[in-house]
Amino acid sequence: MKKIYKLDTETEKILQDTNYNFDRLFIYFSNIFNILFKGSIKPFIEIEEFRKLEERDKLEINIEFFLMLYCLENDINYKEIAKDVNKTVELTKECKSFNLLMKYKMLHFGKDILKEIGLELVDVTNKGYVVRELEESDNLVN
Repeated sequence: MKKIYKLDTETEKILQDTNYNFDRLFIYFSNIFNILFKGSIKPFIEIEEFRKLEERDKLEINIEFFLMLYCLENDINYKEIAKDVNKTVELTKECKSFNLLMKYKMLHFGKDILKEIGLELVDVTNKGYVVRELEESDNLVN
């Protein structure tokens, strides 16, 4: 597919210029989507519904939208990159804007995400995150 937009650089610009305004980013991605599909396929959520979502949900949708558009732009199978952690990590190194989205996600929601999968953030080093399994609490009811 011919590149008709500059996904990485424009996404980075929007994130930095709008202080991570995810509504604005969603509109940008929706516009690209409409250009690519000439309106024959609608985005999976309308902007009015999107604006009502919590920040974390908006971020997740924008990350998925970015991945989908990136895959279309680079003729990559979406399922391969979305399901493979190693390929996702590679993409954070390749695309500055995707790196910014993922850093924002970890900075603002990392503790909650880790807790949801039974881990606790212990430390952040220059080599990455130090985590441990959450200890069972006597206060928990089964």
